[in-house]
This record gives sequence, structure tokens and C-alpha cells, in this order.
Amino acid sequence: ELRTELDRAHQDADRVRGNLAEQQKAKAAAAAQLDQVRAELVKAQGKAEAADQAHQEQRRQAAADAQRQAEQLTATQAERDQARQEASKAREDAARLAGQLQAHQEQTAAILARLAALAEAKPATTTTRKKADKGTPAE
Repeated sequence: ELRTELDRAHQDADRVRGNLAEQQKAKAAAAAQLDQVRAELVKAQGKAEAADQAHQEQRRQAAADAQRQAEQLTATQAERDQARQEASKAREDAARLAGQLQAHQEQTAAILARLAALAEAKPATTTTRKKADKGTPAE
């Protein structure tokens, strides 16, 4: 019986060694899988960090672009307001000059009318004097 017990003990030991070997293989496989998952996690974290940095850079760039466009809009609005003021002044000046031109034209027309009236009256008087005086100065 001792022999049978010894054989059973050897069989149990072999079985336990087999189980231990299987568990060690499973542990090694789990450790390898854990290492792979850790490597993937590090890689994913690196990608996430790079994406976050890129996103932050894009946000900074967008903010800078928005600021630049706001400044450009403000400058454009200031130029527009200045142009409107200049156009308004030009319209006022044009209206003033048009008024002055009309007044000058009316004055010129009045002067020409007086001169025309004098010219019509003078030739008759001058012609008569010239014939009457012939060489003597007119008084």
C-alpha cells in the first residue's frame, strides 16, 4: 500500500505541477496582455495629449485671428466713418460752391444786361457826337 500511496502522491504532485505550470503560463499571458494594454494606454495618452495640445494651439490661433479681424473691422469702420464725414463735407462744399456759382451767374447776367442796355444806348449817342463834333473832343 505504501507503493500505491507513493504513486498517488507522485500523481498528485505531477497534477499539481501541471496545474502550476498552466497557472504560470496563464499568469505570463496575463502579464504580457497587461503590458500590451499598458503600452496601448501610454500610446493613447500620448495621442490624446498631442491632440489636446493641437486643439489648444488651434484655439489660440482662432482667438488671435478673431482679435485681428476685430481690429480690422474697427479700423474699417473708422475709415468708413471718416469717409462719410469727408463725403458730407464735400456735399456741403459743393452746395456752397453751387450757390456761389449761381450768385455769380446771376450777377454776371445782370452786369451783361446793363452793359447791353448801355451798349445799345451809347452807339446812338456816340455816333451822333462823332458826326457833330468831327475832331473836337466831346464834353
